Amino acid sequence: MIQKIIKVLTEILENEFTGVEVYSTDIEAGYKSPCFFIMCNSVKTEKLSSKIDTLYINLDVLYACEDRKINQKECFEISEKLRNIFLEKPIKIDDNIAFQIFENSIDIEANYISITFDIEINLIKDTEEDLSYMEDVSIK
Repeated sequence: MIQKIIKVLTEILENEFTGVEVYSTDIEAGYKSPCFFIMCNSVKTEKLSSKIDTLYINLDVLYACEDRKINQKECFEISEKLRNIFLEKPIKIDDNIAFQIFENSIDIEANYISITFDIEINLIKDTEEDLSYMEDVSIK
């Protein structure tokens, strides 16, 4: 599930920021600015019932600014765009799963910005009982 979420977030960023590279693995030396990094900080699963699990995920999206001379202006513009992208509407993972981000935290540093948010998804398990054994039962 986490890989699906990161894949969808990567696609959203690539569509909104054409030509900006998005990384979802370890940050390596030699990356080219501007770029995004998606990092998963923590994952927690809570069993609510035999049919429902709740998945809590904490993610960071980091943006490395392109121009160090005017990076503060760039960071403000990108942070506003990210806020609009992630908070405006639910994010669809597939036909059955979507989530909404209701709040985030944005840190603006000298040459990068970081947006942190929590995702909460209820996963409903298909636990239909196997009633095939009933086929052999005859009622008299």
